[in-house]
This record gives sequence, C-alpha cells and structure tokens, in this order.
Amino acid sequence: MDEVDRATEVQERWLEARIRAARGIPAAASRRRDPELPGFVPDEPTADCCDGCGLLIPSERQVAMPGTRYCVECAAELERRTALDRWR
Repeated sequence: MDEVDRATEVQERWLEARIRAARGIPAAASRRRDPELPGFVPDEPTADCCDGCGLLIPSERQVAMPGTRYCVECAAELERRTALDRWR
C-alpha cells in the first residue's frame, strides 16, 4: 500500500466516523467491526451491515449492488463529502 492509498483509507475512515457520530452510533460499535482497531470481534457477522452506520443493508440493495459496504444513505453521504473535499 503506497502513501496515496494510505491517505485515501484514512480519509474514508474519518468520513465514516463522522457519519457514525452524526447518526449517534458509539465508537465502540465501530471498533467491533474494524479488524485494525482494538476491540475487533471476528465472530460478529458484519457482511450484511453497513460500514458507515452499522445497520443492516436492505436485501434489495445487496441484490442491486453485490458486495456493497454501505446502505444508500451512508453511500450518498460518503460520496457527497468526498466530492466536497475534492473542491477544497
């Protein structure tokens, strides 16, 4: 992983944390889902949960976007914030 990839990953994590904070999701819940953070719980099923808010991704979205990591709301927020950051 090069420097640009690392910077992108850090920015994505920061945006995801902001989304979770805005939705009132505690940081401890996100640590359980992130294997690189202390508190990771490997047996916890997360494949169907949004990486942004932790809620279940609707099956319709999973069918339409196989492998998606975000619900519609979090994906839209992440895209909006990424687009805004590009113009700064």
